[in-house]
Amino acid sequence: MSADLVSSSAIDGKWLLEVVRGPDFEPPLLPDVATRVLKLLTQPDVDFQELARLVSSEPLLAAQIIRVASSPLYGNQEIGTVVSALIRLGNRTVRNVVLEYGLKTLRHSQLRFQAEVKAVIDHCVVTANLMHIVSRRTGITNDGFFTLGLLHDLGLIAVLSALNGVERQELTQADWNVLSQTSEEALSQLIKAWSLPVELGRVLDDYFGAASSEKHVLLVASALADGLGFKSTPEAGSSVSGLESSLEALKLGESDFEAMLEEAKSAAS
Repeated sequence: MSADLVSSSAIDGKWLLEVVRGPDFEPPLLPDVATRVLKLLTQPDVDFQELARLVSSEPLLAAQIIRVASSPLYGNQEIGTVVSALIRLGNRTVRNVVLEYGLKTLRHSQLRFQAEVKAVIDHCVVTANLMHIVSRRTGITNDGFFTLGLLHDLGLIAVLSALNGVERQELTQADWNVLSQTSEEALSQLIKAWSLPVELGRVLDDYFGAASSEKHVLLVASALADGLGFKSTPEAGSSVSGLESSLEALKLGESDFEAMLEEAKSAAS
């Protein structure tokens, strides 16, 4: 990388976008079993026996799927086999469980800017798990809320991986601004690399596009994650006006936000 791109000024956004769009760009990959399961789930007629064999090859993933399927959310009835758990959960929930498992595994990988990658992953996982609090408070529901929460800031980890050749010990505020501006393009590359369904791209296009009630739910859940100390970037949570706008759009007030934050803290304890 040339000296002018590693000076004290911000990382060059045009250069970074070219890297992300280039044929040699390799975003961080999920564990092999997670990628294979996600790819299998994109098929129109999923063979649950084959899916169960794949899942069972990774005991931690199999245990997580059985644990979720046996939870109160799914009837609180103990499940004894991976096949039964997969059938009870359905493709969408299995995909979410596998994606969350993969992210938590990726969190411990040896990557450049590992602390920053961990922060982004933690923020996304916590946000996904807080979406139901905002959904319940507003009465706005969407089957894709959890997935949207998991994915919304993950473009940042792909952008961070593009900086492997950059001679920087720390990222400045100006750097983070550039990374955020490139994250949408990087996220589309992740969706392809991780064999996620094409329709997720359209959902995320809506997120990055015009404001919608679903987007406001996500932004409030993201702010709750920030409030719990899980910020994806150093400046996250600094936009008070953005949070106020989302609360207003959802017909919520500051007291509602504080109540949801207390609920989130109680759930985390």
